[in-house]
Amino acid sequence: LGQVDWPSLQLNSCGAQRTYNFDRMTQKNLATGKTRTIRFQLDVPLDWTTSHRHLLQEGVGTRYKYVWVESPVILEAVRKLLSQSAHAAPDCQVMANVHVKSVHRIEHFLLWQKYSSHLRNMQAEHARLGVNCCEVCPLMGCNEPAMRHSRTCLDTGTSLNSNLNECLLFH
Repeated sequence: LGQVDWPSLQLNSCGAQRTYNFDRMTQKNLATGKTRTIRFQLDVPLDWTTSHRHLLQEGVGTRYKYVWVESPVILEAVRKLLSQSAHAAPDCQVMANVHVKSVHRIEHFLLWQKYSSHLRNMQAEHARLGVNCCEVCPLMGCNEPAMRHSRTCLDTGTSLNSNLNECLLFH
C-alpha cells in the first residue's frame, strides 16, 4: 500500500508514486511535481450536506454525521406521517396531535454503503431465484395513497424500492 501518515498517504498508483493529502484533498505526482485536486464522487443521497472529506473520515466524531434538517416541508411531511399513522384506538390518539420540534438526519457513509450493498444483494438474490415482489395489499401506513405525498418529500432522490417492498414503519 505505501507509507501511511494521516492525513496524507503515499503510494504507487498506475505506475506513478503519488502523495495524497486528505486535509487539502490534493494528490501530488512525485516524479513530475504536479499537484491536483482529488476527484471522486460518493454515492450518497443528493440532500446530504456533510463534505466528502468528513464522510470519508471514519474516526471523526458525530458532529459531522448528525445533521439538523431545517426544511419546513420536511418537518410537515414527518408530522403528517406520524399523525396519520395513529391507530383509531383511544390509547394511540396521542400521535394524531403530534408536534414535531426538529428533524435530524444521520449522514454516515459506511452505514449508507452497507445499506446500499444490502439492497443490491437482495435484488441480485431475487433475480437469481426468480422472485418478483408485488406491492403489499392492502396499502397501509406510509404506502397509503393519502400519505404518499408526505413520504415522497423524504425521498430526496433515493426513493424506497417497491421491488423489494421497502417501506417506512411507525409504531
